[in-house]
Amino acid sequence: MRPPKREFEKVPVGVPVLGVIEEVLYHENHTFPGFDGKEDTTATAIRFKFTLTDCQYFHYSRWMRLSLNTKATLYKKYASELIEGLVPDADIDLDILNGVAVSTIWSNNGDFQNLDSISAVGPKIKIMPEVNLDEKPEEEPPVNESVPF
Repeated sequence: MRPPKREFEKVPVGVPVLGVIEEVLYHENHTFPGFDGKEDTTATAIRFKFTLTDCQYFHYSRWMRLSLNTKATLYKKYASELIEGLVPDADIDLDILNGVAVSTIWSNNGDFQNLDSISAVGPKIKIMPEVNLDEKPEEEPPVNESVPF
């Protein structure tokens, strides 16, 4: 006897679906399958857990390498679409994406569904440059008030 085939909740495809990034998930030793006969590799991975409008269950993005270089899917498809002014290889804590309202578009891929695009609902997240409180600010030169302008 075989177990019954599980039916998964499907997201509407090809149309914007609103939602929220509930959690940014990490996996330190995730195995990525090799392509074209190459060996599998192990690296730190990241994926997003979503609550989507009109969906009862959570939905997830695929696992991606935790990399923000220009060729990385995480940078091109996700982070640059959600974070204003993000530069490649930025040193940023991606947990700032927890709770962000997003618009997503999904597609079918056999029995699975893939997230095709994502964008922020409203303005992108602005990141502040880190400030070192131990450094003394540069002193401004004194103003010469005797010079008329």
